[in-house]
Amino acid sequence: MELINYSSLFIQTINIAIVIFVLWKFLFVPYLAFLDKEAKKRETLEKNTKESDTILKQAQKEAKSIVDASRSDAKQVAQEIVENAKKEAVQITQKASDEAEVTRKQAASDIENERKLIARELKQKVLDIALKMNANLFGKDEANAKFLKQSSQDIHL
Repeated sequence: MELINYSSLFIQTINIAIVIFVLWKFLFVPYLAFLDKEAKKRETLEKNTKESDTILKQAQKEAKSIVDASRSDAKQVAQEIVENAKKEAVQITQKASDEAEVTRKQAASDIENERKLIARELKQKVLDIALKMNANLFGKDEANAKFLKQSSQDIHL
C-alpha cells in the first residue's frame, strides 16, 4: 500500500479550504443575499398586489355607489322637470284661457257697441226718412220733427 503523503494532503486541504472560502465569500454569500433580496421583492410585490386588489375592489364599489347615486339623482331631476313642465303647461293653458276669455269679452263689448252705434244710425235714418215722408205728405216739418225726436228718445236700443 501506498503511504499517504501528509504534506500533499495538508496542501490539498488548505487548497480546498481556500477554494471553499473564496466560493463562500464571493459566490455563496452574494448569491444568498441576492436570493434574500428577490424573496423580499416577491413578498413586497405580493403585498402590493393584494393592496391593489383591495383598493381596486373598493374603487369599484365606490364607482358603483356613485353611479347608482347619479342615476337616482337623474331620475329625481327628470321627475322634477316633468312636474315643472306639467305646472308650466297648466299655467300656460290657464293664461291662454284667461286671454281667450278677455278677448271674448272684449269682442262681445265691441259687438255690443257696434250694434248700439248701428241702431242709433238706423234710428236716425228712419227718423229722417219719416220726417221727409211726413213733410211730403202733411207739410208740417217742425211739429212732426219734435214728435219724432221725442219718440226716438223714448225708444232705447
